[in-house]
Amino acid sequence: MPPTLNWKSDTVASLENPRTSERGQRTVLHLRVPAERLGRLATEIQEVLSEEEREVRLELPREWLLFWKRREEESRLLLAHPEAEVWVATVALEAAHARALIACFGSAGRGDSITVGELGRVGEVSNLEVVISVV
Repeated sequence: MPPTLNWKSDTVASLENPRTSERGQRTVLHLRVPAERLGRLATEIQEVLSEEEREVRLELPREWLLFWKRREEESRLLLAHPEAEVWVATVALEAAHARALIACFGSAGRGDSITVGELGRVGEVSNLEVVISVV
């Protein structure tokens, strides 16, 4: 089982209606993350980059799951809805994209927002955008 971060009680997550951008229509997963949690997430993502076949599982309120993975080529942000009350998101980042995200985590403070898809090239099959607001 992959390393798991349990943010069920500390993070507020919401899905926003799909919106259309220059990259197509994407559902937005908005995470409101306490500032003290960003460092731990950055550390886990850094480790994903350095190991083969590794991912981080982030458990969110309402039984939502967010998987962070390493990808060799273009990044992909995907959302699945396998059951009525279950949402599963995957953020699969190529190395440069993940490093840009980690750098943003390092400089982000309360009140800042990070839009993951804007930090690197994201594949056309992507149907998700992830916005992290630091609270």
